[in-house]
Amino acid sequence: MAVAIGELERDVLEILQKAPGTQGYYTAQKLRTAVQECFDYLATIMFDASYGGWLDDIRYLTTTANQALVSLPEDIAQIKVIRYKIDTVYVPLTYDKEEKSAQTDPSDGSAGNDTLTYRLLGDKLYFNPPLFEGGTDYLMIEGTYYPPRFLSRLEKIGAIWNPAFRNYIKYRTASILVSHKRDFTPPWSRFEAEWAGQVAKLVEKRVNTTTAIKEFAG
Repeated sequence: MAVAIGELERDVLEILQKAPGTQGYYTAQKLRTAVQECFDYLATIMFDASYGGWLDDIRYLTTTANQALVSLPEDIAQIKVIRYKIDTVYVPLTYDKEEKSAQTDPSDGSAGNDTLTYRLLGDKLYFNPPLFEGGTDYLMIEGTYYPPRFLSRLEKIGAIWNPAFRNYIKYRTASILVSHKRDFTPPWSRFEAEWAGQVAKLVEKRVNTTTAIKEFAG
């Protein structure tokens, strides 16, 4: 189940034997930054198993007729499939890696009606010729997305980050916060290592699986 980022921060302060709201070195900003660093680190290894569904999502973009450039979601990490709405059907597009000028298949007799390919220009999708129709949710973007940027302790940590990840994050966050102390060995190092091992096992299972699975949300 999803939990608030504040609950995770509270657990970190408990490990550090600090009361919630404690001022001093462990400021709210330092705590939030360390938690975010852990999420970003775990995302890099979860990308290896992304084809199994981790960090994957489908977003819809609104377009207009004759639009040639469409901005991608800024948090997208990897594009998997782009589909364009034709009538009531979303048709997969092909990435034009050879950068040919023709963007439609003349053999289907509907050139100018079925946009089949696209190019990437920076953080934008480029269509040449432009999209012939547009409207709400005309482009479907299936891809892998970066973890959220946590700006408030009230924000929710999605169930995709199951208990193994959340337990590793709280111990790793505590370690990051005490890293300024010289010759200090965190007494929770064993727990951090054990949860890191569980995370590694989960990733290995996901990489090796051939069927779609839903992670246990706890």
